[in-house]
Amino acid sequence: MDPRSSAQDVHRCDLCETAILHSYCDLCHVNLCKLCIGWLEPLLGRIAEDKRHVVAPVIGNINDDTLQFAWFNPDQIHVGKFDWDLTFNWMPIPSYVKDKMNSWLEPLLDRIATDRKKVVCPVIDNILAETLYFQSLNQYSVGGFDWSLVFRWKSAKPHNRYYNSQNKTSLRAIRLARTIARSDSGGKAARGNPGWLEPLLDRIAEDKRHVVYPQMPNIKDDTLEFRAFSARNIQVGRFDWQLIFRWMELPEYINKTRKSFISPTRSPTMAGGLFSISREYFTELGTYDPGMDIWGGENLELSFRVWMCGGTLEIIPCSHVGHIFRKRSPYKWRTGVNVVKKNSIRLAEVWMDEYKNYYYERFNYDLGDYGDVTDRKKLRERLQCHSFDWFVKNVYPDLFGDYGDVTDRKKLRERLQCHSFDWFVKNVYPDLFVPGEAIASGEIRSKAKPMCIDSAVDNHNYHKPVNMWPCHNQGGNQYWMLSKNGEIRRDDGCLDYSGGESVIVYPCHGQKGNQEWQYREDNSIYHANTQKCMETSVDGQKLTMKTCTGIDRQIWTWKRKSPSGIIRNN
Repeated sequence: MDPRSSAQDVHRCDLCETAILHSYCDLCHVNLCKLCIGWLEPLLGRIAEDKRHVVAPVIGNINDDTLQFAWFNPDQIHVGKFDWDLTFNWMPIPSYVKDKMNSWLEPLLDRIATDRKKVVCPVIDNILAETLYFQSLNQYSVGGFDWSLVFRWKSAKPHNRYYNSQNKTSLRAIRLARTIARSDSGGKAARGNPGWLEPLLDRIAEDKRHVVYPQMPNIKDDTLEFRAFSARNIQVGRFDWQLIFRWMELPEYINKTRKSFISPTRSPTMAGGLFSISREYFTELGTYDPGMDIWGGENLELSFRVWMCGGTLEIIPCSHVGHIFRKRSPYKWRTGVNVVKKNSIRLAEVWMDEYKNYYYERFNYDLGDYGDVTDRKKLRERLQCHSFDWFVKNVYPDLFGDYGDVTDRKKLRERLQCHSFDWFVKNVYPDLFVPGEAIASGEIRSKAKPMCIDSAVDNHNYHKPVNMWPCHNQGGNQYWMLSKNGEIRRDDGCLDYSGGESVIVYPCHGQKGNQEWQYREDNSIYHANTQKCMETSVDGQKLTMKTCTGIDRQIWTWKRKSPSGIIRNN
């Protein structure tokens, strides 16, 4: 769709001016209906109706100097004729031909116009997913049902009073017998532009191990404005260490693998709501993890599995499916179970090898009950899948940033017989904060109420009071570490107290003072400089500093680490 237009506007194809639904061409800046996008399909569709149909496309002009393509408007289209000297010539479409022209939609609308109570449908033909061969039906069927209330096709016989050969339309919908094109409405509604499916099927037809998904532009839920993406500005999927799917600009190492900007493009991960996969290959890969519940994590799990087990995951620039994202989840979540966390732990246990620790550290290895993953691990062994380290190095090398080739620098280090980085930390920079050396980590939960210390630590939140929030056990703004120097910190932000009642976030300076804390044996959090203790307000909403008294509002649960580095509960 033309990004300059709103979905509330009624548009018609710039070529035929009949179809309302259309796509927008980034190269030519024109609106096109489905029949005007693919040049071959309309020809084959017409021949499939009757082998005696001989068809020709509209032949546009290409300027031989500039190679500019000249589109024909519908009123400019000519048909062939001949003169009596038997020379071919073009002529405008005569009125007697125009009267017989018809679109796919008009027969349906005409039928409804005769009786608004009528419900009409087109003839549905097959396209074989393996070959994309169009199978036209010579005999039409009508819908029926059996006494199990299952829909069945039945032969349409001339004596059937519901059968009328004059009501058949030329519209042929597609039924895919052997390919899964999945659309998950969880959190969003999706609608594809005409022509969205064929590019996906074409790629799968080349190799069943190609798993593909379309571009997913947004449709604003209040105005229905469609924001189209150009294939030149395509984004691909990634993930962060909270195992949350993210979009990223196309990195150079992926861009180098593309033949052109409309070529299928490698993607480390996918959003999961929309993708197409060969049914045979999906079964071979083990389908979905049956131990996962409802929603969440399955998209990353399948992304890792596809790549690690011999497949490829690609976004197809020429396929567009717009989304309206819901403001709230449509699912009914199980009480007391963090479904997304459970699903993510299952994928980490099976697929991420030693890298899973980067995720587990976010919530102090509090794995909970994530079910039995024995069968999924056996599946991985049976498929002889690569390691997650292979995935990082070969599919998503920018996971830790794009730092270029360091082979020569590593050889330099070997030749110089340099010390290890551990030696550097211990002998040169012993004050460096190393997350693995934290004395305690995780959420800091009040004994008095199920509330946790909660704050962002970026530069936008410096000098702002730190408050309490209901504990969610998701880490994030409630994940804190106690360094060996007594800092309560996350990344480069530390809890800082200089007097008064409020604790603030301030850049860590390593000088102790206002940033020196002690998590004492009685589970109070003591500020060494002022000799006060952290305390929640009576309603549990605010974090204050008061004289240490040992009341419940000054007692905190925080997971400590033993000298061996193993986390233990209080």
